[in-house]
Amino acid sequence: MVIAKYYIKRYGMIALIMNILTLLFLFIFQNFSAVYMLAALWVGLNAVVISLFMQNDLHARDRLTLLSSLPVSRVSYFLQTYLVGLLFALLPSVICIFGHLSPHLLMTALECYVLATLAGVITGNNIVHLLVTLLLILLPFLLTNMVAIMLKVAYYGLSFDAASLYYGVIFYLVDPSEIPSYAYMTDCFMVIISFALALLAFVKAKREQSEEAIVFPHLKTFLVYFTSFLMTYYFVVMSLSFRETSSQGLPLTLYMIDSLTAGVIIFLIMRMIASSSIHIFNKQTLKSFLCYGLIYVLLSSVTFYDTFGISRKVPALEDVDYVTLSSPLFVSKVTFKKKDNIKHILAMQKNAITHRIGEGDNTLDYTYHLKNGKTIKRSYNWNTRVHDDDRDYKAVLGSKEMHQRHQLNTKALAKQSAMVVITTRAGRVNYDSQDSLTILHAYNKDLAHLSYEALVNRDDGDYFEVLVSNHETYYLSITKDYHHTIKVLKKNHQKYKKIKTLWK
Repeated sequence: MVIAKYYIKRYGMIALIMNILTLLFLFIFQNFSAVYMLAALWVGLNAVVISLFMQNDLHARDRLTLLSSLPVSRVSYFLQTYLVGLLFALLPSVICIFGHLSPHLLMTALECYVLATLAGVITGNNIVHLLVTLLLILLPFLLTNMVAIMLKVAYYGLSFDAASLYYGVIFYLVDPSEIPSYAYMTDCFMVIISFALALLAFVKAKREQSEEAIVFPHLKTFLVYFTSFLMTYYFVVMSLSFRETSSQGLPLTLYMIDSLTAGVIIFLIMRMIASSSIHIFNKQTLKSFLCYGLIYVLLSSVTFYDTFGISRKVPALEDVDYVTLSSPLFVSKVTFKKKDNIKHILAMQKNAITHRIGEGDNTLDYTYHLKNGKTIKRSYNWNTRVHDDDRDYKAVLGSKEMHQRHQLNTKALAKQSAMVVITTRAGRVNYDSQDSLTILHAYNKDLAHLSYEALVNRDDGDYFEVLVSNHETYYLSITKDYHHTIKVLKKNHQKYKKIKTLWK
């Protein structure tokens, strides 16, 4: 325990100061709405700072030589310093938890510390240590967002929600209640792997014989390539995303030339950082860059140009069993099984691919369930002004399957004694169970005969909301085209006087 005592004595005061600052932080921000996010940032920063101090001796040759001469094995040395640093790193999060903040802060501090420690044992100075730490912490966030943007732009129709993948430190900045349970298992696995890699690297590294910014030569080459790829790709996908949403987007080739220029600059900067020198212009650098450029071009041809036509694939009509459409345009998911509707949906997808738009006021998600048991999912932007004249779209929305999906189960609502409540400018209008059931029967009758234009009427001054409440709540938009429903409402003259003003 000699090493542990040495580090407790040396850095204990710094840990004490950080804990006092944590108490001060809680006192100042305890009533602040974003207190959890600020606390997560604070405990994460504290963990990184502690790791920088604990690994500082590994980056100073004189202290490293002194500590290496002690009669302590490398494993013992690593475990003692690791545990002392972990104790210092977790204390502020414990204080925050006692201050009635979420226990998720422990995971934030733990992840930041293990990643910073891993970065410390593979690097040769404090600056590179900090840079690699930031890279490891931001990596999940950067990768998920980069892939999401790349799919949206280069593979139009293929997409996933990056925000739904909760893993990595960055995702613990959100409301803890929104984090799914699988995220903790993923992060615990990552912590164990990071610890094992750090221990292995510490044992294998020959620090006494190296003055490089990255201790392992092959790892140095990998980090230069990987970081250059990552930053260049991120630059490209952000540029392409801007081109996609801009009304005056430049040609794709010009964006690729810009990205290659950025790639050259980024590669040279990464090479300088890894070599801790600006004197990198030699044959070795030229060979490395040519190799990097070749790999980049090959990957770009697949990732940015959809060489294999994946995004343009539309299933054959005879292969489709049924299709599910979902969109904010609809009340809920709608399933289509009739061949005529499936044929129209396939035509809608082809039209969306041909006349792609960068931004829309909604999205339309397609899920094809094939007869062989497989599924194909696609998602496209949907601009109401552009697509509402689409003949196939009108046919789908005006189909019987669409109308049936919107109809209410009046038998179930009758058993629940459902009540209709209409909110007007003059107040709430309530109907008893019997009158409510009559209104809902008329509503279903209207739905079965509505035209496409009536079904998608979006005139905000032309409808009111009907609240059907008991065990469940439904919000029903009823326009002046719902003739059967209005006829039933007119039977009660006193109540109709209140609600008829909504059509004026």
